Amino acid sequence: MGWALADIDTADTQRQVASFAESVMVASDDVHYRHNVDWALNEQGSKDAVKIYLLETECSRGMAVILKRERPINFRIGELTLFSKHLVRYDLWRYPIINVLNGEHCDRSHQVENFFDCLSRDVCENGAIGIEGIPLNGPFWAFLQSSTKIKKDYLLLQMSPSFKHQFIKMSMGYEQYWAAFGKSSRGTLNHCRNKLNRKFKVSLRSFEKTSELDAFLDDAIKVSRKTYQWNLLGLGLRDRNDFYRRLHFAAGHDWFRSYILYCDETPVSFMLGYQYSGTYYGLEIGYDNDWRKWSVGSILKMEVLKDLFSRDDCPQLFDCSTGWSEHKARFSNCEEKEVNVLLLPRTLKNRVLYSGYISLEYCSSVLIECLNRLGVKKQVKKAFRLFSVKRGASEEKQ
Repeated sequence: MGWALADIDTADTQRQVASFAESVMVASDDVHYRHNVDWALNEQGSKDAVKIYLLETECSRGMAVILKRERPINFRIGELTLFSKHLVRYDLWRYPIINVLNGEHCDRSHQVENFFDCLSRDVCENGAIGIEGIPLNGPFWAFLQSSTKIKKDYLLLQMSPSFKHQFIKMSMGYEQYWAAFGKSSRGTLNHCRNKLNRKFKVSLRSFEKTSELDAFLDDAIKVSRKTYQWNLLGLGLRDRNDFYRRLHFAAGHDWFRSYILYCDETPVSFMLGYQYSGTYYGLEIGYDNDWRKWSVGSILKMEVLKDLFSRDDCPQLFDCSTGWSEHKARFSNCEEKEVNVLLLPRTLKNRVLYSGYISLEYCSSVLIECLNRLGVKKQVKKAFRLFSVKRGASEEKQ
């Protein structure tokens, strides 16, 4: 058989599909929690919003996890959202995983095209295929750009400029990792940590058990409400019940590992993360804007890394999550260029949507470049974020 939509209607079929998918991931050495079938079913909260596609032929085996969810496409100038358009997205992480068993008789590109044929039959009228974290130097990105069939059936919309995804290789140990920092960087970070310790009682608390979920969310949400992600981008730990459900699943599978930095018992920064199959995923990080001058975000990262390095189950890799930032770049020691895309079916409505998005992205890039040439880009960005946080705090008091 070729690609087929798997039956996940019962607990037995879910176990069978999960076992097959796990064997494909292990054989390909491409293990990520977002490819885990059990995680996908919990993430969506309903099997109806999860589609698992499996491939099995004489020369290949494969799998792909698709999450069906309503996610608007945001039209922005910089970080300011002007308006949003409703969209039903069928989201895939990175690429479908395909193991070639007999290289002489298997065309991987043909199998990828067959996957999209299979998926397209299940995409609703108002739907699009979202693909996140595609490596720019990998064969899948080359396929999307060169495939005649993809060009015929879809409009390929790049959702943002390509970005550097930061990682920390942790096999060398903490002392060697820390020594790799420049002398100036080590001095600055040590100075910030010593200054904070002289002024406050500083402590880091780790959260790993189901019984610790409420305590973590209580304090992490207090911090999240004071971040620019919450006030400007509409992100952060907004839906407590949804986060509790996800973290309860993670804790039940021994994945949950999160941290909060306290100063005089006050939570000032947090990191929500999982550790899965040798990789630590720092999924959400935030700090109280009132404490920004104390560099509590950087100090939290230092203390988290020190704790991870000291553990018996020290991860081999720290995934700093997608999206480049100076903070991530400071701590990382390797990176990979990636891109996020939408595949919009070629309809008249989607052509208009595509053209509007591209035009606004161009205007945004021109404006940002002007600010950059004037030497005020960082100042404007910082001021805009600070304004959003203060406005959010003012509205909360009211």
